[in-house]
Amino acid sequence: MLGCSRSAVWKKIALIRQMPGLEVDSVTGRGYRLREPLELLEQQRILAALPAQQREKLDACHVLGSVVSTNALALQHLPARERGIAWFAEHQTAGRGRRGRSWFSPFGRNIYFSLAWQFNMSLAQVSGLSIATGAVLADVLHAHGLRDHGLKWPNDLVWNKRKLGGILLEVQGETEGPATVVIGIGINLQLDDRLQQEIDQPAACLREAGLTPGRNQLAADLLGSTVEMCQVFSRQGLQPFVDRWRKFDVYSGRMVKLIGPSQVIAGTNLGVAGDGGLRLKIGGQVQTFYAGELSLRDET
Repeated sequence: MLGCSRSAVWKKIALIRQMPGLEVDSVTGRGYRLREPLELLEQQRILAALPAQQREKLDACHVLGSVVSTNALALQHLPARERGIAWFAEHQTAGRGRRGRSWFSPFGRNIYFSLAWQFNMSLAQVSGLSIATGAVLADVLHAHGLRDHGLKWPNDLVWNKRKLGGILLEVQGETEGPATVVIGIGINLQLDDRLQQEIDQPAACLREAGLTPGRNQLAADLLGSTVEMCQVFSRQGLQPFVDRWRKFDVYSGRMVKLIGPSQVIAGTNLGVAGDGGLRLKIGGQVQTFYAGELSLRDET
């Protein structure tokens, strides 16, 4: 049926087995099969599931197999106007997280995508975009039935204090604008024990939380909500998203510490400020901090 030899099939299966996230069972005399079903992303299914007003704001939506990084691709193909270009991938060989960390990207098990969007705003005005993005992603997952999840400043989705997803923003442009932002998003859908051992911090996935959404539908919902967020942010800035973030802030009111390259700052988390900074009460004084190289940790 395939028009090739058994040896050629075996070689292809050997390549598949090298991909993290894919496990193949074999039975002598019968053949091969994936250990778990696999729903591949499809461009047309994602676009068809988008509301028309969001689909019309995209110059393109690409769905690829294995790439180095969706953010790296998006940075090479930036939009020239206030519109978006989206890049999805089944697998990343060098997915990136914040502060130079890697983002583990097994094949076909999670969602990795980047949206490049041009804002007619200054670089300073887009500084709160990670807060807006996090609020929108948390809302989408809540609409899919997820509970007990939350946000950790400045850009992490968590479930039971373990990382469920992350956001990586990369910005280009002139100081006074326009600013073009690549919004990189990774959401863990399926991570078995073997895959979790590849991650350098406690991680969670939607399946562990009892959810198994279709990948194409979830991809469309995440993309569409991110596109809509960019449109609202362009007109109104961060303000419409602050309360939505606070609703999911799992560390509000808790003792936390901010870890930077050369210092550790401890205080009570008073939540995000109107411009996206983190408000800490330290020795009776309230100070506001901004992301940069800072990471938040729970003290309790």
